[in-house]
Amino acid sequence: MRWGGPKRRAPPGRNRSRPLVTSGIAHLNLGSLRTDQGRAAEAREHAEEAFRVAREYFGMTLAIQRELGDRRVEGIVLANLARLDERRGDVETARAGYERALAIHREVGDVHYEAATLTNLAGVLLDRGDRDCARGALAIAESILRGIHARQELASGDPNAARSASPSRARPPASTASRPRTGPR
Repeated sequence: MRWGGPKRRAPPGRNRSRPLVTSGIAHLNLGSLRTDQGRAAEAREHAEEAFRVAREYFGMTLAIQRELGDRRVEGIVLANLARLDERRGDVETARAGYERALAIHREVGDVHYEAATLTNLAGVLLDRGDRDCARGALAIAESILRGIHARQELASGDPNAARSASPSRARPPASTASRPRTGPR
């Protein structure tokens, strides 16, 4: 027995992913070094390889989470994949990925990741020039975060917390009317 309890087996695919992570980190570091050396073409090659490795890693992780039926982590991985697409400048793929992740976060009731994904989605919407939808996504994220903060204050036992948990600061209803329209116009 180990200090923290019985030794647990690594989840399926975990041991295969370690070399990927190491490779990705190495390419990021080499890309940074080449940038510092003024060797932009080599830096881009290392950055491309780091993105390829990251996509492969997240793809493996996504397959494992789907096999395990862990929808919460599946949503997180989809958001990470969307972030990669966003960083590469593929805003349409990123938007679609964030929307898939958002649907899962809502399905499982993970309000923290719902707010984070809405914030990331807003950035992509701004990149597309859709300021109104971005503003709507940010407003919903803010409302969710205010609701989380109010619940934390109430749970703290602070007698003044009830004031900050007023209905005007609560999360909006889950109706489609309160969701930003993110599809093509």
